Amino acid sequence: MRPTPAEVAIDAVQAANHVTEDLSGFRVDLRTLVPAALAGAAVYAFATQGGDRLPRWENLLYWSYQVFTGLHRTEIESSSTRRARRAESGE
Repeated sequence: MRPTPAEVAIDAVQAANHVTEDLSGFRVDLRTLVPAALAGAAVYAFATQGGDRLPRWENLLYWSYQVFTGLHRTEIESSSTRRARRAESGE
């Protein structure tokens, strides 16, 4: 059976993610690099304020935030839970 285009895309992204992890010594993956690249592009777009090649800086920054929080939802929720428990226990 032939894979669907979505399956091909998922396999390609997973392969790129494995390469990224290998090259970084398992310190970073695409879940972090992609939002960081969008945030970097936002800073560049804000600083240069010229040209029509990049989306507006605030769009890039918003996309960076949305992608990061979407891909790290589990970590964010567990961190919030730990913080709430520490606050309840008076730490």
